[in-house]
Amino acid sequence: MATVKLKGLKITRGRNGSFYVYLRATNERLIEGFTGSREDLNLAMSDPDFLHKYSVKLKKKQAPRKVKVMRGSLAAMIEKYQQKSRWTDLRPRTQKDYQKALDWLHGVIDDENIRVVDYQVSELTTGVLAELRDSAAESRYPKFSNTLLAVLSAAFETGKEYDLAEKNPIVGLRRLYKEGQNKDANRRWTKVEYQTVMRLLAEDPTRKGLRKVIGLGRLAGMRGQDMPTLMHTDIKIVPNLGKAILFDAEKNGEFVPVVVIPELDAILAEGEKTAVTVVTNSLGKPFPTENAMRKAWQDFKAKKTFKTALPESSDLTLHGLRVTYSSELRDLGFANREIADAIGDKSESMGGHYSRHFDRLELAAKIAAKMAR
Repeated sequence: MATVKLKGLKITRGRNGSFYVYLRATNERLIEGFTGSREDLNLAMSDPDFLHKYSVKLKKKQAPRKVKVMRGSLAAMIEKYQQKSRWTDLRPRTQKDYQKALDWLHGVIDDENIRVVDYQVSELTTGVLAELRDSAAESRYPKFSNTLLAVLSAAFETGKEYDLAEKNPIVGLRRLYKEGQNKDANRRWTKVEYQTVMRLLAEDPTRKGLRKVIGLGRLAGMRGQDMPTLMHTDIKIVPNLGKAILFDAEKNGEFVPVVVIPELDAILAEGEKTAVTVVTNSLGKPFPTENAMRKAWQDFKAKKTFKTALPESSDLTLHGLRVTYSSELRDLGFANREIADAIGDKSESMGGHYSRHFDRLELAAKIAAKMAR
């Protein structure tokens, strides 16, 4: 039988032996709970209905944005910017944030129904850009307006290099959000707060899934953006170390190993495996996005039970768990460089790819030994 070879698919098998097929780029499920052999699955994926569905989803993901670009316009300058190293060398997370700001910008029109990206670059005075900044802050949030100014400033700098702009009018334009203006926004959780939250979640049948979110943040230092995509297959048995979580951080691609201590192991073992992901929502399904997971946390904090038990803890954040984990490692005597390696921050002084992984596995073992005491 001929095997159907389709690019960009991720195929997993559940505990009951059934198959699940996902589009790797979006983690969108195309086949769910297929029973039969792998050969039967290959046959199912050669069915015209599936091939049509696969083709539509793939094109939707890969289709380039079709925008008419006017010569000398802001859109033309942005297009030039995204072709150059100032854009291509950005970290994946930064590029993703910048793209969100540009997507928002492409939807902005003025009172005469003209898209702002169609303005000639010479028309974009500091005053015009200040209004655009204010609009971004009002329609989204202040920090988003900072991102918009940052990507526009980079575009103008590229424009100056290639004679598309005479100056950068973003220079000197005030940012509406100042980093550190709320320096305790992601503060360290107290032991009582952590224990109380875990108890409340255990008592709430609609929120039990969040215990794994809290556990991964507090006992593994995992970023929120990595939690929804963490797969059961990312938890492996490593010789001489035992059970460990092994994954590449979404933000910077850094390899992050975490030896699972008994407390975290018990949390991750709770409930039935209802999805290929470790973290699931109240329906036992994967969170579609990081924001959906964070929304579930915010909804839990808004409940009367939380407010009654922790009236002074409404400022607890999921990122604060990562701060708590890092702080505990410092309390346990680990150096700043070791802490950075443990939580997946980039290190300019690390060696080659394989030696780096070995070093971090050894470090993960030391951390587990100290935390489990």
